[in-house]
Amino acid sequence: MTKAAEIRALLVTPDPWLVSNFTAACRELGIDAQSSAVDGEIPEELDQAKYEAVLVDFDTVPKTPAIMGGIRESRGNRTALVFAVAT
Repeated sequence: MTKAAEIRALLVTPDPWLVSNFTAACRELGIDAQSSAVDGEIPEELDQAKYEAVLVDFDTVPKTPAIMGGIRESRGNRTALVFAVAT
C-alpha cells in the first residue's frame, strides 16, 4: 500500500478571518495548511519546511516583494505555486 502524497500550503497573513477560511477550505480538500503572521521580511516557515503552495496577503503584509523573492530563493520552496490574495 502506497502512502498518499501530502500537500502542504502556507498562508502568509495576520488576518484571522482569512486564516480561518483558508484552513477550513484546505481541510476539506485534504491539504495540510499552516499560517504565518510575518514578523520580519521573510517567514521562518519558508526555511524550515517545504510547501507546494504559498499564499501571500498583499493587503495586510508589508514588504510583499521581499517575501515573494524569499520564496523563490528558498531551497525547498522555489518551485511552490505562489498566489496573491488581495481585494
